[in-house]
Amino acid sequence: MSKPLFALFLLFIGFCQGSAHAQHQADSLSSGQEMKLVEDVMDWVTIDKEKYTLSFYPLLDYSERAGLDVGIMPVIVLKDQKERKRETKYSRPTTIIPSFAYSTKGQMMLDTDVIYYHTNGWLLGARILWYQIPDTFYGIGGPNVAPTEFLTNTFGATGVWLNPLTDVFFLGLSYDVSWVDNSRFEGESLDESIRGFEGGFTTGLGLDARFDTRDDILYPSRGQLFTFDYRYYFGDFNFHHLELDLASFWKIGSAKNVIGAQAYYEFVLGDDVPFYKLPQLGGKHHFRAIGHPNRYIDNQIYYVQAEYRRHIYGRFGAAAFGGWGNTHAEWENPFVKNGKWMYGAGLRFQLLPDDHLNFRLDVGKTAGEEMAIFFTMREAF
Repeated sequence: MSKPLFALFLLFIGFCQGSAHAQHQADSLSSGQEMKLVEDVMDWVTIDKEKYTLSFYPLLDYSERAGLDVGIMPVIVLKDQKERKRETKYSRPTTIIPSFAYSTKGQMMLDTDVIYYHTNGWLLGARILWYQIPDTFYGIGGPNVAPTEFLTNTFGATGVWLNPLTDVFFLGLSYDVSWVDNSRFEGESLDESIRGFEGGFTTGLGLDARFDTRDDILYPSRGQLFTFDYRYYFGDFNFHHLELDLASFWKIGSAKNVIGAQAYYEFVLGDDVPFYKLPQLGGKHHFRAIGHPNRYIDNQIYYVQAEYRRHIYGRFGAAAFGGWGNTHAEWENPFVKNGKWMYGAGLRFQLLPDDHLNFRLDVGKTAGEEMAIFFTMREAF
């Protein structure tokens, strides 16, 4: 076995052993021995240079939609440069995370996640992805039709280009370009009556404004983030999209105990919105108690949630979360009618010694839905 592949295998074993210790004490190894094993494995797969750190990890990602993803995921962190023109007290490292994965449900995925802070303070955020996946349509407004299975091919590039007007206020461009091709329909609920049922090409351009006082963008222990994002979409479909996101963080005693709270609202306006561009109440980031993001889609979603984050030992941590959310088609609908309560818990593993970039496992539950399980990168908010 080659050195990189052997290192990936060791990292997986070390992660499993460390996770087991975080839940119950192992009899055969002391805690110090276990952590040394994990650190040795991490050193084995990490290249540490003066200007960057490059680490190689096996990709394990699970969701109801895709199943279990297995692949490879390099993580690149650019270190703060001495020639940075804009000095700031905030921890804002540049992270670049490309990945390739294949899932048990037949998904193939290429994904690159970038948060780049230029030396002059510019923020360039981007996610570029291609995936082919067997998908499911449950209806609009909730699971209200017989599900239709179909194959979707998607290519997309979305992100922001923001100028720092001050250390905490950013203003700039928001973009979203996507091409979708849907085929191999098995069912009758997804047909010509559903806008965008075969896919299409769309481009969204607009304005993004952010107020960010978080002490760390990867794992904040204090501060706030408020995001306003508006885009107008054109191409095969024409509509408006608005996103409002407010998150606050407080440390309790020390940075080992953190409380986070979030209020989120997303809205599309127009009669020409394809179903796959409707806001989704569910998935690994939005309302983690609903496993499939297509199960609850509508013109608007909103939710509030809170999370307690706790550092346990070494690179390991845990979280407990709860919240309430809803979807609606029109403004006239009662705001709280048929809202959903959710709750859940998760484990965290810090991938880098100096930057709190976490691999996370979350398990969530809401009434009327099966338990949702997610393995993924970065915190949900």
